[in-house]
Amino acid sequence: MPPGSPAAASARLPPAGYRLLYLVAQPVSVPSAADCVFVYTGDVFRMVDRPAPAALLAGCLGDFRGDGREDLALLLTRERDGAAVPVVLRARPPGWDVIELGEVTDPYGFQVDRTAWPGPFCTPKPRSGVLRSEVAGDTAIVVGDLLTVGWRTYFWDPGAGRFDSLLTND
Repeated sequence: MPPGSPAAASARLPPAGYRLLYLVAQPVSVPSAADCVFVYTGDVFRMVDRPAPAALLAGCLGDFRGDGREDLALLLTRERDGAAVPVVLRARPPGWDVIELGEVTDPYGFQVDRTAWPGPFCTPKPRSGVLRSEVAGDTAIVVGDLLTVGWRTYFWDPGAGRFDSLLTND
């Protein structure tokens, strides 16, 4: 997400108690076109904690509650302990609710290399309205877009009034 995007500007980033994380593109050498299937987002982007030319915010946009409002999902650094945590800025006029989703679950990627970007990656609400975990076999009814961070995919649970998640990657 570009730092100057309308959503980022209206959210007055970063929220109190957090610092922004950025993504910078890096060159990728691929021997043949057939090898492109083995190139991952983490191969193309590296995460840094300072703005750089052409840097993007480590985040994405989605309507997570299915209410027609654009919410932001960001990976931010928590100032009190320096931990990188996924945070949703939930749009609510006239401002934003800041919701921390917890630690990043990705023991072989992000926990080993803190410049590897674990997400969030936003995806539209499934047409069926059902999120299926191919890893654990679990399912959840969803009302809005999804966001994936590390091995977990998060969705808004309107009955509980909070985000919940399923293990969807490993």
